Amino acid sequence: QDSEFIASIGYDTTAFEVAATAVSAARRHFPNSRVDYVEADLLALPAQWIGRFELVVECLTVQSLPRPLRAQAIAAVVSLLAPGGRLIVVATSIDPA
Repeated sequence: QDSEFIASIGYDTTAFEVAATAVSAARRHFPNSRVDYVEADLLALPAQWIGRFELVVECLTVQSLPRPLRAQAIAAVVSLLAPGGRLIVVATSIDPA
């Protein structure tokens, strides 16, 4: 739904997920979508995506990963940004206790 919203406000939108079943489900749920739903791994991004996007939205992905992978995942998210691009991160906090 986030990707559909971003596309609705005028962005050419690529949304990716590591699970092929999730990509298929999104395509079925939004059959007339302008969003390019793609199977891809955040930790092994397609080279042609690096530095390509004016807007990158990361929503709850990094925080869902095991802690040892988070620094690599954050660097991967940032690598998607074109010069002058904008990054929006949606996350929740955890109780430190």
